[in-house]
Amino acid sequence: IYPHLINYYDLTFVTKGTMTYFANGEKCEMCENDAILLPPGTLRERLAGDQRVEYVSFSFYVLHDFELNTPLLMKNVITRDIRNLVDIFPQKRLSTLYRSKEKLTNLLNYILFEILESLSLESNNSDIIKIKKLIEEKICSKITLKMISDHVHLSEEYVSFLFKKHTGKTVIEYVNERKMTLAK
Repeated sequence: IYPHLINYYDLTFVTKGTMTYFANGEKCEMCENDAILLPPGTLRERLAGDQRVEYVSFSFYVLHDFELNTPLLMKNVITRDIRNLVDIFPQKRLSTLYRSKEKLTNLLNYILFEILESLSLESNNSDIIKIKKLIEEKICSKITLKMISDHVHLSEEYVSFLFKKHTGKTVIEYVNERKMTLAK
């Protein structure tokens, strides 16, 4: 793709091979399972690698008062579930007969939520990942530090220390932030 300014969001992820994107002059090297989300107003250019590259792209608009806040380049965020969903929706099924627009909208929403969830759970500490998953599962219930510490088999004090160390937030701050995000 030659350099041009886009007025829509562009989500692209690589399923095989490598490709290089330039976003406002910034070089972004993409490998298998990497994604890039370019916001409107981005000067975009894309180069294919030396080998054959397979990728999926979505160009879309969002509501005028909504903004997607993700990193530009997201490494290894495309899960097996996302790939399977894309595989079962072949391009030949794109027609008005099959309610393709609605299916694609729902597919894109699912992919975006999966990516956002993956980014929110990002940690290399298995206890932090377990804690965040528990919080997501119980977000509509009362969440206590005791419940969390019992779940990960650690003391409440250590859970508090570990969570603050890895996230920069207390457990309560994180839970309240997630509830506010869900409410929005």
